[in-house]
Amino acid sequence: MRFIFLLLLPVLWSSALWAQTMTFSSVTGNSGLTNDTGGVEIFGGLAGPPCSSGSGTCNNCASNPIPACTNGTTPLCACNTNRIYNNLPLTITVTKTGGAGNLAAQYTANGNTQKLTLSTTSSTSLSVPWLQLCVAMGRTSCEDDATTLPLTVKIFSDDNADEALSTGEASIDVNVTLRDPGDDYHVFGRINSDGVNGFAPYPGDSKIYMENVDASGSFPTLSYGGEIKSMRVYVSDTSLSDATPGDNKLESQDLPVAGEGTEVDLTNSIVDGLENGQLYFFRIALIDDAGNVVQFFPDLVLEDAAAELACNGNPSAECPYSATPDEVLGLLSEDFNCFIATAAFGTPFAPELKVLREFRSKILQHHNWGVWFIKHYYKISPKLAPFIFDKPWLRATVRAGLWPFYGFAKLSLTYGFANALMALTGVFALVAVGIAHLFKRRHARA
Repeated sequence: MRFIFLLLLPVLWSSALWAQTMTFSSVTGNSGLTNDTGGVEIFGGLAGPPCSSGSGTCNNCASNPIPACTNGTTPLCACNTNRIYNNLPLTITVTKTGGAGNLAAQYTANGNTQKLTLSTTSSTSLSVPWLQLCVAMGRTSCEDDATTLPLTVKIFSDDNADEALSTGEASIDVNVTLRDPGDDYHVFGRINSDGVNGFAPYPGDSKIYMENVDASGSFPTLSYGGEIKSMRVYVSDTSLSDATPGDNKLESQDLPVAGEGTEVDLTNSIVDGLENGQLYFFRIALIDDAGNVVQFFPDLVLEDAAAELACNGNPSAECPYSATPDEVLGLLSEDFNCFIATAAFGTPFAPELKVLREFRSKILQHHNWGVWFIKHYYKISPKLAPFIFDKPWLRATVRAGLWPFYGFAKLSLTYGFANALMALTGVFALVAVGIAHLFKRRHARA
């Protein structure tokens, strides 16, 4: 019996090894993380000045005063609330079954497999300084501006303590990526013009709605490689120059970005927590997958001198980046069903409503008759919308009645209001001629 057990021992040992599994659990000392079906990718963000020491990432967006930057103007300098630096330890924790060895790590560069020298290691976690990772990616340090190479780190359970991945030892691959905007991505248009180049705040009830958010270039991916994940909105109740990062400011809000294209798709476009009747000023910046805050817009100096004066304390003029929340005029995030069009389409996010809102902001608001229409529309909507919303047949009827308005709005936004009006006049003229011809034929028969 003992002889048989000894014969089976190698098989049992081999089975135990093959039964080992390892999965990614968590990470600290990083600026960003993607963990999905595409794998694990850990990001290090390098916008703004580095920290000299510490045990965690640093927030150089909260400095007061914010350090000056090349190709930018304080306080509009790219920054990162979780910036990495050379001696910052990157600590990765895994979950594994089987195998009692401590973790080890290696990477392949130029066809050669090289081990990483770890600061600390255990059976479930390891730490490595970012400096070693940056050097592995082709830099002399993390602060070097050299082009970085992709880096895949293989983490494994070093059960036989030979510091090399052996057959049967559990392992996982982790991609490590640096995002370094350099000195070209502080302010939109100062050097590079990829990112968001326009927006219009529209007043809501204790909130504003970010409309007409336009982008240029290869958005959401910027030229340095960063993929934009959200748009940060800075708010001030004094002037546009105060709507910037730093202490003693109104709290900024991040709006997640979804999709691609020249018109930015925000999964949430509402900045809330504002006071009705108070004039607010808004500036935006972009946040990439490594937490870098880049491409502030608009610049401190606006191209339009009148707009610059209006945005910095002149109440007699209108600042294009300001809005005053109002309890009647606006879009209510929790009360969208108080509006006829929303009630008819059943959701505030219907693409048809997006066109109608854009028509309101770009055309109706710029004409006295359009402002009159908006005010009266929002006055009667709360009374009619709930009545419409609860009756599917009435919703369908109203929705059908709104289609001509949607078509006219779409034509106006695409070809201009005057051209759309001419086209509509032509249609009415053709219909009138057709009806007159029909009546003439009937009269002749009679």
